[in-house]
Order: sequence, then structure tokens, then C-alpha cells
Amino acid sequence: MNKNRKIGTGEVGRFDQRNTMFNRPRDKEKSSAEILDLGRKHYGVRNFKDDDGYTMLDWAFAMGSWYLERWWGFGNIVGNEGLYEWFPDQSEIAHRDRIPPGQKWKVSDPQEMTR
Repeated sequence: MNKNRKIGTGEVGRFDQRNTMFNRPRDKEKSSAEILDLGRKHYGVRNFKDDDGYTMLDWAFAMGSWYLERWWGFGNIVGNEGLYEWFPDQSEIAHRDRIPPGQKWKVSDPQEMTR
């Protein structure tokens, strides 16, 4: 296996959750070098290993799980809603997909949607 598998360029430091909200400043000219450096560390290269829990496949599953949580689960945001709701109201299910009633997802490239 290729030991240099990664996403992005450069080096990545250990993730520090305390400063996450400061990693992407709106105006780079008004941001300090320290804050910009934190952003580069957090959003920079991801290196993957062959150890259990640190492979590219593990990362893909983690990102897929967060996608489900953010858009359909809602257990981390409000609880007892979405995938965590015991007795969902059938009339509300369509609104969870954030698609207005009677409309469909707009797909410009079907092949891209299957990736």
C-alpha cells in the first residue's frame, strides 16, 4: 500500500477543537498570523495510515456519518427528531430532505451524483 496517501497539501498538526471557530476567518487581512496558521493546520493535508481507525476508508465512513447526522439525523443538534424520533409524523418526513413538496433534487451530472 502507498504510505503517502493524503488529501490536500502540506503538513497537518493534531486537531485542537478549542479554536475551531477561528480557523476560517472572513477577512484574511484582519486576521492574525496565529489564527491563519490554526486554519491551515485544521483544513490542510490529511495523512492516512494502515492502522485500524486511521485509514482513508475509516475517514470516509466518519464523514458520511456526519453528513447523515447534519442533514437527516438531528440527534446531535436537537434530539428526538429525524432518525432519532420514535414515532415520526409522516407528513413531516418530506420536509426533512429540505425539498419543497412536489419538487425533486436537481441533478446536472448523474455520474457525479453516484460518486
